[in-house]
Amino acid sequence: MPELGATVGALWRIEGALAHDRAKRRAIDGWRRRDRLDERYRSTARQWTEADEEGWEPIDDDVLRLAFTACHPVFTREAQVTL
Repeated sequence: MPELGATVGALWRIEGALAHDRAKRRAIDGWRRRDRLDERYRSTARQWTEADEEGWEPIDDDVLRLAFTACHPVFTREAQVTL
């Protein structure tokens, strides 16, 4: 019976170590994933800043009204295409 206790204890230590390693790797992966996401956000912000510097022209209210009217769900698909 003492051998069984030693075997269970050894297995528990192995499982505990494996769980610890898995948790550590998941944490590291999370940090790396967050770093990549932050870099993607910075890249997108730079692109938007460059686009803002080029300037833009406002859209007339009539054009916006037509676009929103044409997309309204009350109209059938054929009516939307016609508009």
